[in-house]
Amino acid sequence: MIGVALVGLFSIFAASVKASISGQIDKSFKADFVVLHDGGGFGAFSPKIAEAMGKDPNVKVAAGLRFAPLRIGGKDDFAVSSDPRSIGELFDFQGVSGSIASLGPDTIAVSTKKMRDHHWKLGQVVPARFPVGGVSKMKITATYKVGQQQGLSDYFLATSAYLNRYTELADNQVYVKLKPGVSVKEAKPGLNKIIHGFPGSKLTD
Repeated sequence: MIGVALVGLFSIFAASVKASISGQIDKSFKADFVVLHDGGGFGAFSPKIAEAMGKDPNVKVAAGLRFAPLRIGGKDDFAVSSDPRSIGELFDFQGVSGSIASLGPDTIAVSTKKMRDHHWKLGQVVPARFPVGGVSKMKITATYKVGQQQGLSDYFLATSAYLNRYTELADNQVYVKLKPGVSVKEAKPGLNKIIHGFPGSKLTD
């Protein structure tokens, strides 16, 4: 039942999350391109888009972003998930304590607001319920300032933590940062060529 409930929660959050993320891009995201759902809804893409774009000679880093419902701190909420080693190149979390890049399968990063709300401490282990596998004990190994109120999420999971806890192994958005000296105009044709191989997605800059 928890899986069904959390999937339902995901659909409720979808529209507001998408609007929040889109509004935050210019403020905190350092990416040059974003891949979105072509239909204007909250769709999902193959992880192969980020993989292919990451191999483009003009691209420094490309990473998918996934939105993930969970129950934590006694409340239904959502996390975002991405490659923790790449996300710092694409997004300014601001005020980070600990290491987001070092997140693993049983750790989580939490916004400073939620840390205050729940009186949690860095290094504390907290229970979180996921659609697959039920309750996991997640160690808080990083905190950051930019949470849901600023346009992202109050919880961040590494891709390795996401893989065994969710059924949909797909990206909801993909962010791309170019190599120094490469212009958007120069890189766009090659990235559009990649996008054409994945119907339902579109490249924006």
